[in-house]
Amino acid sequence: MILILQNNSGNTQTIPAGATMTLNYSVPVLLAPSVPAGVTASFSGNTVNIAFPQDFAAPARTGLGFDTQLNLQGLADGTPVSVSISVSPSALSFTGQGNATVLAFVDGPSCTAPTLPPVTADDLSASCPLADEIAAINADLNSGCQCRRTGANQSSYSL
Repeated sequence: MILILQNNSGNTQTIPAGATMTLNYSVPVLLAPSVPAGVTASFSGNTVNIAFPQDFAAPARTGLGFDTQLNLQGLADGTPVSVSISVSPSALSFTGQGNATVLAFVDGPSCTAPTLPPVTADDLSASCPLADEIAAINADLNSGCQCRRTGANQSSYSL
């Protein structure tokens, strides 16, 4: 799931050193998001913690994205997935900060393993050589012909 924090102002906005952001998802997190240089991210359970150990300048009209991999397995099709965002220090604010913002809906087909068609013995035997072809191969092998390696790395054989 991609969460984008957008600086809609006409000016560079600075997230101050020491600021932290906590993202509490309604489903388990599989992998913390990749973050820009100088920013760190960690996760446990449904929570991602993002730390800004140094000032982070967000240019005007740009977004800071957090692509977090979530575990959607087992959720019914149409289940809402949400995130609650909290930040510290409290003077730092983002539009949309708070709870129960629906970000996405689970798409059933994307969360299930594909069903492979059954394979029968007839399907397999259709790709096998015919008995007379096998007999011809065996005859060639038993005729005492000499095989030699060929190819650039000697990985092929020729009669």
